[in-house]
Amino acid sequence: MKDMSKKSVVIAILSAISMAVFAEEQVLASWQGGDDRPYIEAEGLVASNDLDSISTFNPTGQGSLDGDYGTFAGAPTSEGTFATGGFVAPAGSNVLNFTITNIGTVDYELTAFRFDGYRQYNGSAMPVISIVSGGGLTPGEIPFDTGLLPQKAGVSFAADDWDDVDLSLTGLEDNVLEAGESVTFRLVADGTAPNFTLDNVAVTGDIFIAPFKGLVMASWQGGDERPYIEGYGLVASNDLNSGSTFNASGQGSLDGDYGTFAGAPTSEGTFATGSFEAPIGSNVLNFTITNVGPLGYELEALHFDGYRQFNGSAMPEISVVEGGGITAGSLIFDTDLLPQKNGVSVVDVDDWDDIDIGLSGLTDNILEVGESVTFRMTAEGVAPKLSIDSVALTGFYAGSVGPVSGVVSNESIVMSWDGIADKYYAVERSTNLVSGVWVPVQTNITGLGTVSVTGDLSFISGFYRVVEEN
Repeated sequence: MKDMSKKSVVIAILSAISMAVFAEEQVLASWQGGDDRPYIEAEGLVASNDLDSISTFNPTGQGSLDGDYGTFAGAPTSEGTFATGGFVAPAGSNVLNFTITNIGTVDYELTAFRFDGYRQYNGSAMPVISIVSGGGLTPGEIPFDTGLLPQKAGVSFAADDWDDVDLSLTGLEDNVLEAGESVTFRLVADGTAPNFTLDNVAVTGDIFIAPFKGLVMASWQGGDERPYIEGYGLVASNDLNSGSTFNASGQGSLDGDYGTFAGAPTSEGTFATGSFEAPIGSNVLNFTITNVGPLGYELEALHFDGYRQFNGSAMPEISVVEGGGITAGSLIFDTDLLPQKNGVSVVDVDDWDDIDIGLSGLTDNILEVGESVTFRMTAEGVAPKLSIDSVALTGFYAGSVGPVSGVVSNESIVMSWDGIADKYYAVERSTNLVSGVWVPVQTNITGLGTVSVTGDLSFISGFYRVVEEN
């Protein structure tokens, strides 16, 4: 029998916007046969490799020096960088394992497993490549075109004649290595003759920002120098230090987004153009939000549009200030998304760069009632200038079943959310969000995937919420 006691407070109706944001693909970790150790490129990752009793590490053998991991550029191209060599699986069922563990605070989307391979002899092993079960990604064999690894018929190694193999991971049901997860890629070389050799092994990908499903809780426009509050019970402010300025007459971003999150003003008639500017030195821009309402908020992401006009223009360091309601510290983002504009004036209003910084990976990203949080941008540089516009904080009510979308038609509203198996939900209505009585609209609702309920909007004013019943 299901427990009819209600779980913690839920959601007021929020519209849902969904999108995924990925930056440019890069090497997250790599392994060189000549060194027998991993090289970590991404913050918060650790890596290892191990061989079974038959497979060997060959530091003196000829390694691949073509400058690629598979076909992905960036591998060492000279013995002066790394000693040549390879991981060798000579005969039989020989195993090579390559493992990555995410001990950081951000998630990574893994896009490909790449390597250079060499099958020297007729009968040389053709590797079977798989993701080991029990890790953070979908396990199982990874198919690839074996024609990419032809036998070399006894021809000796040539440094630039290794075969390039790239195994895409984007088709996996789960290819995101979340904080705290590990994944092991296993190569089993089944064959009767020596030998299968590989080098320049790499896993590529980038920081993953989960789909944004919340609403804009608060936003700041450079042209108005004041916050705009969207979330019930929130107040917000911004302040600049003596070096930073508010530029009401300057050109602002009018691309219609906060970072890549849709909804920013797109015309001067809506908001005056302008920006927050940190011209030189260590200049600080603070954006603060305080929860004075009746419900907590889960903060999903910080978004902004940025412009670095000159060579040497400041690259901002972005952090959550100590003493606030959520986990403090530096926030990681892909600095390649904020390139220098080499002196080009800010004349094209849709040419600002879009930055989205996910907050869901923080230990605490809940802004409880009575708490505040300050996001600080410190611009350290020797040349002017860093300009910021269309700043926004997105999120939704905490303690909820998840983001709820509401589609209004005439005098009704269709509420939809993602249902979970074996969960029961109820929709309730009240005329007062703080102290009103919640009246059941529909109870004992079940469903896996999208669940929808229609509510009446003929009353003068009121609120709906969704609760879990078990």
